[in-house]
Amino acid sequence: MIRESIIWISLAIILLIILPMERIQFTSAEGWKQVESTQEIVDSTSQKDTDKDLQKQYNKSDRLTHEEILQLTDEFMNLLVQEIDEDYQVRNFDTKEELLEAFEEVTTHEVAYDFVDFYYTEELGKLYIIPTETPPWFMEENDYDVIQLNQEGVKVIQENDSVLYGEYTIELVFTKVNGSWKITEVTYPE
Repeated sequence: MIRESIIWISLAIILLIILPMERIQFTSAEGWKQVESTQEIVDSTSQKDTDKDLQKQYNKSDRLTHEEILQLTDEFMNLLVQEIDEDYQVRNFDTKEELLEAFEEVTTHEVAYDFVDFYYTEELGKLYIIPTETPPWFMEENDYDVIQLNQEGVKVIQENDSVLYGEYTIELVFTKVNGSWKITEVTYPE
């Protein structure tokens, strides 16, 4: 009985490999049952392969690109360094809160808050930049490493050397939020 089942399974596998499934015809009910069982395995494997293919397509289309990294880091710095007048008064925003709202296109409120709070002050209903250097930041021309944290999170690590700051490492976490990539963490590990 077991030997006969093994023969039927072997025959079914050979036929599945050699012939397209539509052409296989068995006269024995037991033989057909074996083919159905084998077809279930093939269907299951095909579904897993399809799921993997879809996952690969998802990953390719949803991956953070070099261009997106540059766009987000550039826009972050463009927002941080505002146009000012001769008294350091910001021309385009009157409050920290207005500036923070503008940052929400590229980062979270929490990340932007630390930078805005450090570089800006409000006096008499006006927003002023505190004259100082910009923070050590992502350098477009330098290489960086990308670590996939999860399906919607990526860490970018870049080691830089500048005249002002010397050697430093910046780590930026990018997270897909409502379909758009945003900078969700900025750290400078020692």
